Amino acid sequence: MITPSLHFERQYEFGSSIVWDALVDAELVSGWLAEATITPGLGGQYSLRWLNRDTQPCSDGHITRFDPEQVLEVESEVNGTLVFTLSEVVGGSRGMSTILAVDILAPIEPVFAARVKADWLTNLDQLADLLRGHPVDWENWERDRAEAWAEYLFEIDSDPARHQPR
Repeated sequence: MITPSLHFERQYEFGSSIVWDALVDAELVSGWLAEATITPGLGGQYSLRWLNRDTQPCSDGHITRFDPEQVLEVESEVNGTLVFTLSEVVGGSRGMSTILAVDILAPIEPVFAARVKADWLTNLDQLADLLRGHPVDWENWERDRAEAWAEYLFEIDSDPARHQPR
């Protein structure tokens, strides 16, 4: 097993089936992460076109692990391997919540690490909004999201230990 270059965890006030759908349904993924083309299932296509970063290349990948409502692993040449792990826990306003862990298994150049961390922290915020019925308005991403992204970047640059992989 490769040691994660980055690891994030976020708890969402929804059951794992709802969070899972937001990871494998192309329309839902397009509402929080990037424009997506996905063929759910082992070996299926998982391609992302980043709508808020003109300079970031498309990420064509495939699903290498597909355990519904538990683990989704995607390998791509651009982003390395992304592992999404879901753990359902008792609690929250709906009775059940899901902890989503995201591991990025790829070497990340130190000069880009803060930006990648800020990207993923923003992505996870966008997922929370999508789950509450508010997908990203990609045409207005700069207006709606760029300030929050810049705040994450500032926090990471000011206190790098705060967002270190564990």
